[in-house]
Amino acid sequence: MHLFVRRARLAGGQSRAAMMWAIEMTDRVNQVTDLGVTLHEQVFSADVGELVWAAAVPDLATLEKGIEKLQGDDFYMAEQDRGHGFMLGPPSDLIQSIVHGEMGDVPIGGYTQAIAAVCAPGRMTEAVTNAIALADRSSAIIGAPTAVSLARTGPYAGITWTTTFPGMASVDAAMTALDGDAGWMAFVDEMTAGDVFVTEPMMTMQTMYRRTH
Repeated sequence: MHLFVRRARLAGGQSRAAMMWAIEMTDRVNQVTDLGVTLHEQVFSADVGELVWAAAVPDLATLEKGIEKLQGDDFYMAEQDRGHGFMLGPPSDLIQSIVHGEMGDVPIGGYTQAIAAVCAPGRMTEAVTNAIALADRSSAIIGAPTAVSLARTGPYAGITWTTTFPGMASVDAAMTALDGDAGWMAFVDEMTAGDVFVTEPMMTMQTMYRRTH
């Protein structure tokens, strides 16, 4: 299973029009293709105004077929061009392969928390093993599914933990559960010790998204 992600950061000044355009684009993609794209807005995180379109696909051939259909759709291509007027710059795409767990369903209004890191050179096997152990331990504590994915584009050897929540109350409850677990922080220290992951602060980021459509 692969996860396709497209990110675009809004320029501001046309917030309502930009969101209407983003929703219309999401609907058009799902009319033309079978990709099942969802729209999310970054919240409580670094890049205010970032939108994310995401789709889980069983294989890359499915993604390719969907993109080819969109490239042949005049309305989509015209609206894609128009959308650049709402953005700070061109959007960026990312493909990740889910190597452990499953992506939970996110209802409209639900949240996704993503933690991204990069495996240190020469430590990929250990880093992926530890990432899976962290996901399993977290899921057992908070009772919410956490998937582990490996970047196929973007930062080489990138790892992402993705946890989904039906609403903000469940996000809050998960944070409280982790903070209250006596062994959680020590386990994190154990799994990330010894430079298993790249230690530059900006290479390890936590981001939260709210599904808007």
